[in-house]
Formats: sequence, structure tokens, C-alpha cells
Amino acid sequence: MLRAHPRPDADGLRWVTHEQWHVTLGFYGTVNDTDHAEIARIAAEVAGGMPAPQITLGPRTEQLGRDGTLVVPASGADGLVAELDDALYDVVGPRERFYFGHLTLARLRRNAVLPAEVLDVECMTSFSPAAIYLLDSETAPTGSVYEVRARAPFAV
Repeated sequence: MLRAHPRPDADGLRWVTHEQWHVTLGFYGTVNDTDHAEIARIAAEVAGGMPAPQITLGPRTEQLGRDGTLVVPASGADGLVAELDDALYDVVGPRERFYFGHLTLARLRRNAVLPAEVLDVECMTSFSPAAIYLLDSETAPTGSVYEVRARAPFAV
């Protein structure tokens, strides 16, 4: 259903490729390699001790923040996020940004406007993820580039 979302060409609008889609549950800022290893260990412990949450995307697209990012809200992982926040606090401190679970569909360049036809579009689906993925994000001229640093499977 999400793949059928309209993707019109518009000045300043950059669509996230389907291959880059992921549900963002939190931002923990920049961490060093030693902390990456500890974060991966803790995430594996948390995920391995619980069943996968049921994540619901939707019900409609919306604009996130002043920068005009087009997202689909994600719900159902509040318990997981709270447990990760508690477990990771000694390593990363408080999360860098307020939690708002979402899947990013598109980003806008500065001073561009989201086309009306992509906002408030119905799109709803749900799934249970197999694992938590810890990603590094680098901003490039062509968009964000993500690298999977660790995978922490949920209990079966």
C-alpha cells in the first residue's frame, strides 16, 4: 500500500527510495565505535527478552517539523522505546530528539513546499519486525545514506 503512495515530481522534493525505508524509533546522536558495540549489546539484550511489537503505520501521511519531512506515523513501539531508553541511558544519555515513531517518505530542500496531494493521504498497514536495527546516518547531496551497524533479533 505504501509503495502506491503518489510520488509527484516537485521542486525541492526528494523521495526516499524504497530500499532506504525504515521505521525510526529514536535518535541517539553521534556515538563512537566503543559505544556502538555497547549499544548493540544492550539492544540485543532488550530485543532478545521480548516479543516483537506490532507496529502500525498510518493512518495518514503528515508533515514532520518545520523542515517539511513527509512521514507516515508509526505507533505500537512505545514500550520497546521506553525500555531501550532506560537500558541505554548510561551509554548515550537522553535521546537527542523527542520520540515520534515514523517512516520517512520524502524530504524537502530549504524553502520548498510539500505538494498538497502528498499530505493527509490515507495509508495504513501493520507489521511485526524481526529485529531492531541500529543505523548510522550520513547526509549526502543525494540524500541520507544509512549503514546498518547492528541487528538485534526479538525473542521468538
